Amino acid sequence: MPFICALLLAAAAPRVINHPPIPLKADAAAFAPSRTGCKGDSGSYECKKGPIAALGCDSITLDDLLGGLPLPTAHCWKYHRGPMLPAGEYIHGPRGLIQVYERLVVLENGRYRVLKSKADFYAAAKPVTTEAQALSVAVAITGVPPAYGLKVDPSFRYFASTLEDTYVTGGGDDDFIVHNLRAYQQFGCGPHTTSLLTVRVPRVGAVSEISTVKAFEDPKQDGLCVD
Repeated sequence: MPFICALLLAAAAPRVINHPPIPLKADAAAFAPSRTGCKGDSGSYECKKGPIAALGCDSITLDDLLGGLPLPTAHCWKYHRGPMLPAGEYIHGPRGLIQVYERLVVLENGRYRVLKSKADFYAAAKPVTTEAQALSVAVAITGVPPAYGLKVDPSFRYFASTLEDTYVTGGGDDDFIVHNLRAYQQFGCGPHTTSLLTVRVPRVGAVSEISTVKAFEDPKQDGLCVD
């Protein structure tokens, strides 16, 4: 019986396809504390005064995954109490109980500018001309990171026959397709499923979802509730 169970588990293990990460690097110098007036370290800064604070960013975070964008870009976090902000005032709204809104801040022609909405972001990011830029656009709009180094964990539940790292196709006159972003269900009560999200990134226009494939779950998180 143990031998049969082992064979069944082996048969259920998905095929894994790995790809090298697309190189991306944030422009740390563009958001150095000496320039922004924000304080902190390790790429996370609190902004109480200075040009970025004046734009409504309570804090900013550098992110290598935004490094493919044409302008130096950082996450801008706005903490809020009271009624929810209008949809046009943020790129990503609160994902838990605390009202934390995500915008983006860019350095353009020597001055900082906040991107409060997806429409603002698309205007600043177009045209999309490279795989690296397509990946950064997809991450910025979906809020979902790439999946690299996927591997089989025998303790996980798997729902897909193939697990494949993030990669990008298209370009030229065609739209870019960003395959297999790692979408993890963080909030709520378990199970906390990881899915693989594929999106279309046009040269000019809005990102759109192509597919979401339920990939795997960690049974240890079945009883986990996150607010």
